[in-house]
Parts: sequence; C-alpha cells; structure tokens
Amino acid sequence: FSAAAFVVSGPAETQQIGFSGLTQNISQSEANSGVTAYTFTIERTGGTTGDLTVTGGFAAGTTDVADFGGALPAGFSVTLLAGSASATFTVNVSGDTAVEADESFSLTISSVTNSAGIASSITAAAVTANATIVNDDTALPPASVTILAAAQSLTGSATTPVPTGML
Repeated sequence: FSAAAFVVSGPAETQQIGFSGLTQNISQSEANSGVTAYTFTIERTGGTTGDLTVTGGFAAGTTDVADFGGALPAGFSVTLLAGSASATFTVNVSGDTAVEADESFSLTISSVTNSAGIASSITAAAVTANATIVNDDTALPPASVTILAAAQSLTGSATTPVPTGML
C-alpha cells in the first residue's frame, strides 16, 4: 500500500494573544529630560505557527501631547514571527520638570491576524495594558527673606520692620 495517501496531523492550533501579565500595568517615573521607554510585551499561547500581526489603539487618559514629544501615539502594530511566543514594543514618554499629578494612558488590542491562517483570538483578560507616568518633580520651597536686625534700610524691630527709604 502507498503511504502517500495518508496525512498525519495533530490537533488544530488555536492561538490566544494578549498583553503579558508583567506589562499589563506599568508604573514608572518620567525623568526630567529625554525619553523614558514604557515597554509592553504581547504573548501568544496555543502554538507559534505563522507570523502573527497584532494591532491596537492608544487612549490618552490624563496625558497630553507634551508627554509624547508633541504628538499622541496613533496606536501600535507588532509582529510575532513564526516560532516566537512573544514580541515587545515601546511607547516613549517625554521627561519634564513640571510639577503635576501622576498621569495615565492605556493600550488596547483591536485585531490579530495569522499569516498561516491559524485561528487566533484575543484573550479577554489581557486585551488592555495600562501605564502610569509617575510625577517625579517637586515644587521649590517658597523663597524666604531674612531680615537682619541691623539693616540700614529698616528701622523698627526685627518682627516689625519699617523701611527708611535708604539703601
């Protein structure tokens, strides 16, 4: 008999994708200048057949364009190559010296496509990643004035000085 007529195959793959549990909630300081990288990881389970393209959206939350170098990210696209169980991508946050509240943004996976036609879906519990930009800036203490008891431009007492008009 001919073995050519027989096809041996295993169970069909069904791949699940989502943000890694370690990068679903990132919180870090922004720094005073330059950029701080917020790195997110997309993972897949259920097999690694085919290139997997994952796209998603960006929600500004409490951030604004200044936090991202003048333009909000439009979204993201990342490809997990065949044989790979994960891939990373980065959102760069601009540092500043402004005293402000902590700010946040989020990323949500919207689509997944497998180049080999393998069934792929988004894991509901890992569809969104949240990031907090922790304010690392502090307000300067209020300026203080020291009144010297023997200042020539003042008369009166150290607790109630009276200007003399002389400097």
